[in-house]
Amino acid sequence: PFPSLSNLFSGMLLTTAGTETRFWCGVELLETVRSLGCDPFAPLPRRPEWQPYLDAREENTRQVVNAGIVEAAEIFTTASGLCAGYIALPPEQAGLIVGPGALYRRGCDIAVIYSPAFGDPPQRKFTIAGNNRPVSHLLPRLTEREPGWGGRECIIGSPRDGGSRLPADEVVDLVRRYG
Repeated sequence: PFPSLSNLFSGMLLTTAGTETRFWCGVELLETVRSLGCDPFAPLPRRPEWQPYLDAREENTRQVVNAGIVEAAEIFTTASGLCAGYIALPPEQAGLIVGPGALYRRGCDIAVIYSPAFGDPPQRKFTIAGNNRPVSHLLPRLTEREPGWGGRECIIGSPRDGGSRLPADEVVDLVRRYG
């Protein structure tokens, strides 16, 4: 549902430069949600100070849709029978944000998203997420190939310090075999 806390955070990331600035903007955003007594898992009220974030998120979504990024996703079945999807952002659109929800809406249980130039400074970034399914069991297999992978039970990602050097087909193959 729109606007969600996730929408606000995505918009904040699109409009705010610098890791420390983003951190403090995120803290302020959470504090406002808490002080208003809003349920962070429900649609949030529209507030004037959040409108630039929502506008940026809507524009990002428009660009993702117009580029056909989600429709071009590779959909596959894992060895355990789960539906998984893989989105690789084209280099010219690496600044766009595509969340796992885009693949969940296509019926995927596991989402793999790759950006060749995520963040500031740009680095190769993978996100692997499970739609209410654990994916953290993949971490030992990933960290054996490349130290620094981490995350939580249902969402993991490539190393934060410098990004990933793993080929995308190797990451997708690990998900296909062990996801």
